[in-house]
Amino acid sequence: MKADFYGWPSLLCVFLIALDQITKVMTIQATPYSPRLIKEIIPGFFNLVHYRNLGAAWGMGSSHTNILALISFVAFFAILFEFPKLCEKRKINFLAISMMLGGIMGNGIDRAFRPEGVVDMIEVYIPFIYKEGWYRFPAFNVADSAICVSVFIYIIASLIAPKAPVEKHETTD
Repeated sequence: MKADFYGWPSLLCVFLIALDQITKVMTIQATPYSPRLIKEIIPGFFNLVHYRNLGAAWGMGSSHTNILALISFVAFFAILFEFPKLCEKRKINFLAISMMLGGIMGNGIDRAFRPEGVVDMIEVYIPFIYKEGWYRFPAFNVADSAICVSVFIYIIASLIAPKAPVEKHETTD
């Protein structure tokens, strides 16, 4: 893998962190915090909202925000340290891991510097055989999307892509 390819994943990671933080600032500026609708984009399907989440996915661990912030930063640097190994010399993995890093850091910044919690602003309703016929998926943000998409890409690439050739080392007796 060419060394110059590391630049593109780095730019993607920084871009996602910036996009995540910009959309969160825009959400905060659009309405002071209260769990409420900002704008209905597609009635009954897609809304912009302003929610806060002190925990991880679906609010888990909400009473341990500082620990979650620490875990985010440790995970970020552990993945960064293992970046070449995790990528397995596959360009698609370079992009997936970069997206994951951008998402982890985006939410980590919120956990560390926003005492009210991680800002979530996207709300969708999924057609589902459920009480009223639609399920309101928990609100999420750009960082959450980056993490989910990156995991999906990484898993699919791992299942489909051929394995990188294993280098054999000669031993001397």
